Amino acid sequence: MKNIVILVASLVGNVLAYSQNGNFVEKKIVCKDSIERPFVIYTPENYQKDTQIPMVVFLHGAVGNPNLKSNPLYYAQQSNWLKLADEGNFMMVFPFGQKHTTWFDAVGTDMIQKIQTATIQEFSVNTNQVFLAGFSDGASGVMYQYLTNNSSYAGFFALCGSLNIAEKLGEISLYPTNANEKPIYIINTTEDPLYPVNQITKSIEHLQNYQPNVVYFTEEASHDMSYLENRSQEIIDFIKNNKKHTPFEINLSLDENVAISYSWLTINDFIKEKLPIDYSVKIINDKADFGVSYDFSYQGDGLKIKSFKKDSALEKMGAKVGDVILKMGEIAMENGYSPFGYLPYKKASDEAEVTLLRNEEKIVLKGTFNPAKEYSIFNKQPNAVIHAKIVNDELIINCKGVQSFSIHQNLLPKTISTFILNDKKMNAVFDTPIQCEN
Repeated sequence: MKNIVILVASLVGNVLAYSQNGNFVEKKIVCKDSIERPFVIYTPENYQKDTQIPMVVFLHGAVGNPNLKSNPLYYAQQSNWLKLADEGNFMMVFPFGQKHTTWFDAVGTDMIQKIQTATIQEFSVNTNQVFLAGFSDGASGVMYQYLTNNSSYAGFFALCGSLNIAEKLGEISLYPTNANEKPIYIINTTEDPLYPVNQITKSIEHLQNYQPNVVYFTEEASHDMSYLENRSQEIIDFIKNNKKHTPFEINLSLDENVAISYSWLTINDFIKEKLPIDYSVKIINDKADFGVSYDFSYQGDGLKIKSFKKDSALEKMGAKVGDVILKMGEIAMENGYSPFGYLPYKKASDEAEVTLLRNEEKIVLKGTFNPAKEYSIFNKQPNAVIHAKIVNDELIINCKGVQSFSIHQNLLPKTISTFILNDKKMNAVFDTPIQCEN
């Protein structure tokens, strides 16, 4: 039951709130879909209007909920990041998303950017030290933004998130090259019932093959942030030591769903055929899953089955829509979090037992969970790739599938006198399309 209590606390907000000494401001922003949504700003106790300080934008979990959080200010006040903000003297900003305005879609992404801009205009923020952080769905959203929309940030924090979720829910294709060496600090936990650490670790280690500035730790905890205080100085130092800068090197992998501009480089056109480039990593999902969704409008004891996923293990065992699950093994189903007292201790293909209520009759079903399955991350092939690097006064570009691109001279970090394209020395032409022979 301890793990269930921790999980509930992590999903609905921190139980023990830090006694803040700073100030909260609750505001609203009109989003891309013309709907007004709230956000909350926290300025630390030592904030001064004439001194620019870092800012951390924090993305909450459970962002697919149809409803906004009922009390945004209360949610922000419970954050255990506030103590870090006071100790590290940085601002916190809390956007609030919901279904169709998530951290993985265009409306949610635009909302984050608008909130950042509005906060920077009103408060004294160091624009070279803006960070994006998140927990659970928020952490998965951080990973999505890290690989698709990272140019305005100095760095990222992803706590108990999943690259697999980021790829599944995201509107834009994810390629491991596209973070362009932005620093990211990732923590996942050994007892997480949602994201098994063996699967997460393999995906992050694969990402590290492409991105040298990925910092990754595992902590002995459930799906929560109980480790945050022990990591507080590292997090504060990460914020102090990282600043946004104009890159000397840009890597981009592109398809029709990927943004085609990054800092001083814009891709104007590329071929429509896929390149034979494989970024994927294969991962074994050995997580026990009954493959069922619940009817949370049901007010009685237990969990009422609303529907089954394809190839559901519980349906194979004989369960039907409308059945009420009273117990999984010996664990009573008291609320939507109760399954996490049973499922994390099982693996794929393990024996399973549930007690159901059907037409006022108790039924015990026995069977097995489905076998482990393989899935992959970063399995989309790009249409084009480009690598641009500045060495001394040389700009060296190699590309495949790119038909034309532009270099924005005013955004370059230094003056360029030599331009080499696909191993050929060329005249440096800026701010106009450059044709790329493939």
